[in-house]
Amino acid sequence: LVATVADRVRRSVAASIGSVGLAVGIVALGVAPHYGMGVAAMFVMGTSYLFVATSVNTGVQAKVSDQYRGRVMSIYLSSLLLGVPVGALIQGKLAAVFGLREVIVGSGLLWLAFIGWLFVRYQRLAPLDEQRITTEPAPSV
Repeated sequence: LVATVADRVRRSVAASIGSVGLAVGIVALGVAPHYGMGVAAMFVMGTSYLFVATSVNTGVQAKVSDQYRGRVMSIYLSSLLLGVPVGALIQGKLAAVFGLREVIVGSGLLWLAFIGWLFVRYQRLAPLDEQRITTEPAPSV
């Protein structure tokens, strides 16, 4: 599905739809009254995350020259993956204080607010659509 959409839709649009879908899925998981709705919310979250991850990864790789791509992607992925355990620790502590449902819903709303800020700050994620800026390589000494 992601590969099919990627040929027809700009990366910024796919990332935008995926980001909003992810936020909606997180909130839906937090308010799910029964197991079936929770599973459906997780399906929406997973599908939406694929759109976001694919669009952002492709956007980052498209903007970096070949000689630096490996280094940039290692820093990018290290930074991205660092957020998972740190976020889990913070959310676990908050869930013990406020309750799991409240923290899940709050996380979804916080994600939605962050996406809104990104839309304003980066013109609806337009930098994801830009291609690599080609520059002359520095002369070797």
